[in-house]
Amino acid sequence: MPNLSLQQLLTTSGVAQHAMVTTNTDPTDGTGTVDGHEATVPGSAGIFFPSSLSRPGLRSFKIAFNDSDHHVKSIGAGREFEFGNGQWRMVDNRSEAWLTDNSQKRKLTGSITEVMLPSGTFYGELGGAGSDSNHNLNLNRASGTWPAESVRKYYVPVMAGFHLDLDSDHHVSNIFAGLGYHEAIGFYGGLSLGDQSGHYAQSGHVCVAFVPHCRVRGTQTIRGEGRGSSGPIAFLAGDPVLQSFSVGFKNGDHHLKEFAIRMSPNTCEVVFKDDNGDDPFSYTLEIVDLI
Repeated sequence: MPNLSLQQLLTTSGVAQHAMVTTNTDPTDGTGTVDGHEATVPGSAGIFFPSSLSRPGLRSFKIAFNDSDHHVKSIGAGREFEFGNGQWRMVDNRSEAWLTDNSQKRKLTGSITEVMLPSGTFYGELGGAGSDSNHNLNLNRASGTWPAESVRKYYVPVMAGFHLDLDSDHHVSNIFAGLGYHEAIGFYGGLSLGDQSGHYAQSGHVCVAFVPHCRVRGTQTIRGEGRGSSGPIAFLAGDPVLQSFSVGFKNGDHHLKEFAIRMSPNTCEVVFKDDNGDDPFSYTLEIVDLI
Protein backbone atom coordinates (compact mmCIF):
# COMPACT_ATOMS: atom_id res chain seq x y z
CA MET A 1 0.00 0.00 0.00
CA PRO A 2 1.47 3.41 -0.97
CA ASN A 3 2.43 5.80 1.83
CA LEU A 4 -0.46 8.16 2.65
CA SER A 5 -0.28 11.31 4.74
CA LEU A 6 -2.41 12.07 7.80
CA GLN A 7 -4.27 14.65 5.73
CA GLN A 8 -5.75 11.77 3.77
CA LEU A 9 -7.22 9.95 6.74
CA LEU A 10 -10.97 9.96 6.79
CA THR A 11 -13.03 12.30 8.92
CA THR A 12 -16.40 11.44 10.41
CA SER A 13 -18.38 14.65 10.09
CA GLY A 14 -21.83 14.56 8.57
CA VAL A 15 -21.79 10.91 7.51
CA ALA A 16 -24.21 8.18 8.54
CA GLN A 17 -22.74 5.31 10.54
CA HIS A 18 -23.53 1.69 9.70
CA ALA A 19 -23.31 -0.87 12.50
CA MET A 20 -24.38 -4.05 10.68
CA VAL A 21 -22.09 -7.08 10.70
CA THR A 22 -23.17 -9.84 8.33
CA THR A 23 -22.20 -13.49 8.28
CA ASN A 24 -24.26 -14.31 5.19
CA THR A 25 -22.38 -16.82 3.04
CA ASP A 26 -25.29 -17.83 0.81
CA PRO A 27 -23.71 -18.73 -2.57
CA THR A 28 -26.91 -17.71 -4.37
CA ASP A 29 -26.56 -14.03 -3.41
CA GLY A 30 -25.14 -13.19 -6.84
CA THR A 31 -21.47 -13.04 -5.87
CA GLY A 32 -19.25 -13.77 -8.84
CA THR A 33 -21.73 -12.48 -11.43
CA VAL A 34 -19.82 -10.39 -13.98
CA ASP A 35 -21.22 -7.55 -16.11
CA GLY A 36 -18.93 -6.22 -18.84
CA HIS A 37 -19.38 -3.67 -21.65
CA GLU A 38 -17.21 -2.06 -24.32
CA ALA A 39 -17.99 0.81 -26.69
CA THR A 40 -16.53 3.53 -28.91
CA VAL A 41 -18.20 6.95 -28.76
CA PRO A 42 -17.39 9.93 -31.04
CA GLY A 43 -17.01 13.44 -29.66
CA SER A 44 -17.83 12.71 -26.01
CA ALA A 45 -16.11 13.29 -22.68
CA GLY A 46 -17.28 9.94 -21.34
CA ILE A 47 -18.89 6.63 -22.18
CA PHE A 48 -21.83 5.51 -20.05
CA PHE A 49 -22.66 1.83 -19.74
CA PRO A 50 -25.80 0.14 -18.43
CA SER A 51 -25.16 -2.13 -15.46
CA SER A 52 -27.36 -4.92 -14.15
CA LEU A 53 -25.53 -5.29 -10.82
CA SER A 54 -27.01 -3.93 -7.59
CA ARG A 55 -23.75 -4.33 -5.60
CA PRO A 56 -20.96 -3.57 -8.11
CA GLY A 57 -17.22 -3.75 -7.58
CA LEU A 58 -14.72 -2.56 -10.19
CA ARG A 59 -12.73 -5.44 -11.66
CA SER A 60 -11.43 -4.10 -14.98
CA PHE A 61 -11.49 -0.95 -17.08
CA LYS A 62 -10.06 0.52 -20.27
CA ILE A 63 -10.11 4.20 -21.21
CA ALA A 64 -8.48 5.36 -24.44
CA PHE A 65 -8.47 8.17 -26.96
CA ASN A 66 -9.52 6.59 -30.24
CA ASP A 67 -7.59 8.83 -32.66
CA SER A 68 -4.22 9.56 -31.05
CA ASP A 69 -2.58 10.40 -27.72
CA HIS A 70 -3.40 13.69 -25.99
CA HIS A 71 -2.96 15.73 -22.83
CA VAL A 72 -5.31 14.70 -19.99
CA LYS A 73 -7.71 16.93 -18.06
CA SER A 74 -9.90 14.32 -16.38
CA ILE A 75 -9.96 10.54 -16.09
CA GLY A 76 -12.18 8.01 -14.34
CA ALA A 77 -13.95 4.66 -14.44
CA GLY A 78 -16.76 2.83 -12.62
CA ARG A 79 -19.52 4.21 -10.39
CA GLU A 80 -20.18 7.67 -8.98
CA PHE A 81 -22.45 9.23 -6.37
CA GLU A 82 -25.27 11.63 -7.21
CA PHE A 83 -27.58 13.84 -5.14
CA GLY A 84 -31.30 13.15 -5.24
CA ASN A 85 -34.31 13.18 -2.90
CA GLY A 86 -32.29 15.06 -0.30
CA GLN A 87 -29.42 12.59 -0.07
CA TRP A 88 -26.31 11.34 -1.82
CA ARG A 89 -26.35 7.82 -3.18
CA MET A 90 -24.47 5.69 -5.66
CA VAL A 91 -25.71 5.94 -9.24
CA ASP A 92 -27.79 2.84 -9.98
CA ASN A 93 -27.67 0.90 -13.25
CA ARG A 94 -24.89 2.95 -14.83
CA SER A 95 -21.10 2.93 -14.87
CA GLU A 96 -18.72 5.10 -16.89
CA ALA A 97 -15.36 5.31 -18.61
CA TRP A 98 -14.17 8.94 -18.67
CA LEU A 99 -11.19 10.59 -20.39
CA THR A 100 -10.86 14.18 -21.62
CA ASP A 101 -8.46 16.87 -22.70
CA ASN A 102 -9.52 20.52 -22.83
CA SER A 103 -11.59 20.04 -25.99
CA GLN A 104 -13.83 17.34 -24.43
CA LYS A 105 -14.65 16.28 -28.00
CA ARG A 106 -12.29 13.37 -28.61
CA LYS A 107 -13.54 10.02 -29.82
CA LEU A 108 -13.18 7.50 -26.99
CA THR A 109 -12.95 3.75 -26.65
CA GLY A 110 -13.72 2.29 -23.24
CA SER A 111 -14.78 -0.78 -21.34
CA ILE A 112 -15.91 -1.61 -17.83
CA THR A 113 -16.14 -4.97 -16.08
CA GLU A 114 -17.96 -5.08 -12.75
CA VAL A 115 -18.37 -8.01 -10.38
CA MET A 116 -21.28 -8.59 -8.03
CA LEU A 117 -20.18 -8.07 -4.42
CA PRO A 118 -21.54 -10.14 -1.49
CA SER A 119 -24.70 -9.50 0.49
CA GLY A 120 -24.07 -7.05 3.33
CA THR A 121 -21.88 -4.76 1.18
CA PHE A 122 -22.63 -1.04 1.40
CA TYR A 123 -21.17 2.09 -0.16
CA GLY A 124 -19.59 5.43 0.66
CA GLU A 125 -17.70 8.10 -1.22
CA LEU A 126 -14.38 9.80 -0.56
CA GLY A 127 -14.04 13.22 -2.15
CA GLY A 128 -11.81 16.23 -1.91
CA ALA A 129 -9.97 19.14 -3.45
CA GLY A 130 -6.47 20.50 -2.90
CA SER A 131 -3.40 18.33 -2.39
CA ASP A 132 -0.90 17.65 0.39
CA SER A 133 2.89 17.88 0.23
CA ASN A 134 2.99 14.51 -1.56
CA HIS A 135 0.53 15.78 -4.21
CA ASN A 136 -2.21 13.41 -3.05
CA LEU A 137 -5.71 14.87 -2.82
CA ASN A 138 -6.97 15.61 0.68
CA LEU A 139 -9.86 13.18 0.88
CA ASN A 140 -12.77 13.22 3.32
CA ARG A 141 -15.89 11.17 3.76
CA ALA A 142 -18.13 12.91 1.28
CA SER A 143 -21.34 10.91 1.28
CA GLY A 144 -22.89 7.50 1.67
CA THR A 145 -22.80 5.13 4.62
CA TRP A 146 -19.70 4.30 6.67
CA PRO A 147 -18.97 1.57 9.23
CA ALA A 148 -19.29 2.54 12.87
CA GLU A 149 -16.09 2.52 14.93
CA SER A 150 -17.10 -0.62 16.79
CA VAL A 151 -17.39 -2.78 13.67
CA ARG A 152 -15.09 -1.18 11.09
CA LYS A 153 -12.51 -3.98 11.32
CA TYR A 154 -15.12 -6.42 10.02
CA TYR A 155 -15.16 -4.80 6.56
CA VAL A 156 -12.69 -4.62 3.66
CA PRO A 157 -12.77 -1.57 1.34
CA VAL A 158 -12.73 -2.20 -2.42
CA MET A 159 -13.15 0.11 -5.37
CA ALA A 160 -16.43 0.69 -7.21
CA GLY A 161 -15.23 3.74 -9.15
CA PHE A 162 -12.81 6.69 -9.27
CA HIS A 163 -12.56 10.11 -10.94
CA LEU A 164 -9.75 12.71 -11.07
CA ASP A 165 -9.74 16.26 -12.48
CA LEU A 166 -6.87 18.61 -13.32
CA ASP A 167 -7.31 22.39 -13.71
CA SER A 168 -6.39 22.10 -17.41
CA ASP A 169 -5.00 19.39 -19.65
CA HIS A 170 -1.37 18.30 -19.16
CA HIS A 171 1.04 15.46 -19.69
CA VAL A 172 0.72 12.47 -17.37
CA SER A 173 3.51 11.04 -15.23
CA ASN A 174 1.59 8.92 -12.72
CA ILE A 175 -1.89 8.05 -11.49
CA PHE A 176 -2.83 6.54 -8.14
CA ALA A 177 -6.09 5.51 -6.46
CA GLY A 178 -5.81 3.64 -3.17
CA LEU A 179 -7.94 2.34 -0.32
CA GLY A 180 -6.98 0.68 2.93
CA TYR A 181 -7.70 0.01 6.58
CA HIS A 182 -5.50 0.34 9.66
CA GLU A 183 -6.51 -0.78 13.15
CA ALA A 184 -5.49 2.53 14.74
CA ILE A 185 -6.96 4.95 12.19
CA GLY A 186 -9.72 3.09 10.36
CA PHE A 187 -10.36 3.46 6.64
CA TYR A 188 -8.23 5.75 4.52
CA GLY A 189 -7.81 6.60 0.85
CA GLY A 190 -5.66 8.50 -1.60
CA LEU A 191 -5.92 9.86 -5.14
CA SER A 192 -3.22 11.44 -7.28
CA LEU A 193 -2.69 12.42 -10.93
CA GLY A 194 0.16 14.59 -12.18
CA ASP A 195 2.99 15.42 -14.55
CA GLN A 196 6.59 16.40 -13.78
CA SER A 197 6.06 20.15 -14.15
CA GLY A 198 4.07 20.70 -10.98
CA HIS A 199 0.56 20.13 -12.33
CA TYR A 200 -1.52 17.85 -10.10
CA ALA A 201 -5.16 16.83 -9.72
CA GLN A 202 -7.29 19.56 -8.16
CA SER A 203 -10.31 17.45 -7.29
CA GLY A 204 -11.50 13.87 -7.33
CA HIS A 205 -13.45 11.15 -5.63
CA VAL A 206 -13.52 7.40 -5.19
CA CYS A 207 -16.62 5.25 -4.71
CA VAL A 208 -15.88 2.75 -1.92
CA ALA A 209 -17.61 -0.58 -1.36
CA PHE A 210 -17.35 -2.06 2.14
CA VAL A 211 -17.31 -5.86 1.83
CA PRO A 212 -17.87 -8.04 4.92
CA HIS A 213 -14.54 -9.50 5.98
CA CYS A 214 -16.05 -12.99 6.18
CA ARG A 215 -16.62 -12.85 2.41
CA VAL A 216 -12.97 -12.11 1.58
CA ARG A 217 -10.58 -14.98 0.88
CA GLY A 218 -7.50 -12.76 0.95
CA THR A 219 -5.63 -9.83 -0.61
CA GLN A 220 -2.65 -9.71 -2.95
CA THR A 221 -0.12 -7.10 -4.01
CA ILE A 222 1.17 -7.33 -7.59
CA ARG A 223 4.16 -5.23 -8.65
CA GLY A 224 6.02 -5.08 -11.92
CA GLU A 225 7.17 -3.11 -14.95
CA GLY A 226 6.26 -2.94 -18.62
CA ARG A 227 6.56 -0.98 -21.85
CA GLY A 228 3.16 0.00 -23.17
CA SER A 229 1.76 -3.16 -21.58
CA SER A 230 2.75 -5.39 -18.71
CA GLY A 231 1.72 -8.45 -20.66
CA PRO A 232 -0.31 -11.18 -18.93
CA ILE A 233 0.38 -11.44 -15.17
CA ALA A 234 -0.47 -14.67 -13.37
CA PHE A 235 -1.86 -14.52 -9.83
CA LEU A 236 -4.07 -16.65 -7.60
CA ALA A 237 -7.58 -15.21 -7.27
CA GLY A 238 -10.80 -16.87 -8.33
CA ASP A 239 -13.09 -13.83 -7.91
CA PRO A 240 -10.90 -10.69 -7.92
CA VAL A 241 -11.92 -7.05 -7.41
CA LEU A 242 -9.69 -3.97 -7.48
CA GLN A 243 -8.74 -2.23 -4.23
CA SER A 244 -5.87 0.07 -5.26
CA PHE A 245 -3.56 0.86 -8.16
CA SER A 246 -0.48 3.01 -8.74
CA VAL A 247 0.95 3.36 -12.25
CA GLY A 248 3.69 5.72 -13.46
CA PHE A 249 6.07 6.30 -16.35
CA LYS A 250 9.74 5.76 -15.48
CA ASN A 251 11.16 8.20 -18.05
CA GLY A 252 9.26 11.42 -17.44
CA ASP A 253 5.74 12.48 -18.41
CA HIS A 254 3.93 11.87 -21.68
CA HIS A 255 0.70 12.25 -23.58
CA LEU A 256 -1.74 9.44 -22.82
CA LYS A 257 -3.31 7.16 -25.41
CA GLU A 258 -4.65 4.36 -23.20
CA PHE A 259 -4.87 3.35 -19.55
CA ALA A 260 -6.30 -0.05 -18.71
CA ILE A 261 -6.32 -2.63 -15.95
CA ARG A 262 -7.72 -5.88 -17.32
CA MET A 263 -8.40 -8.61 -14.81
CA SER A 264 -9.93 -12.07 -14.96
CA PRO A 265 -9.63 -15.00 -12.57
CA ASN A 266 -5.91 -15.76 -12.19
CA THR A 267 -4.56 -13.25 -14.77
CA CYS A 268 -4.33 -9.50 -15.20
CA GLU A 269 -2.70 -6.93 -17.50
CA VAL A 270 -1.82 -3.24 -17.10
CA VAL A 271 -1.69 -0.91 -20.14
CA PHE A 272 -0.24 2.60 -19.78
CA LYS A 273 0.99 4.23 -22.98
CA ASP A 274 1.12 7.05 -25.48
CA ASP A 275 1.03 6.48 -29.25
CA ASN A 276 4.49 4.92 -29.37
CA GLY A 277 3.75 2.39 -26.64
CA ASP A 278 7.46 1.98 -25.85
CA ASP A 279 7.87 4.02 -22.65
CA PRO A 280 8.73 2.04 -19.50
CA PHE A 281 6.31 2.18 -16.58
CA SER A 282 5.96 0.56 -13.18
CA TYR A 283 2.78 -0.55 -11.46
CA THR A 284 1.43 -1.76 -8.14
CA LEU A 285 -2.00 -3.37 -7.81
CA GLU A 286 -3.86 -4.32 -4.63
CA ILE A 287 -6.41 -7.04 -5.35
CA VAL A 288 -9.09 -8.50 -3.07
CA ASP A 289 -10.22 -12.08 -3.72
CA LEU A 290 -13.87 -12.71 -2.81
CA ILE A 291 -15.45 -15.87 -1.48
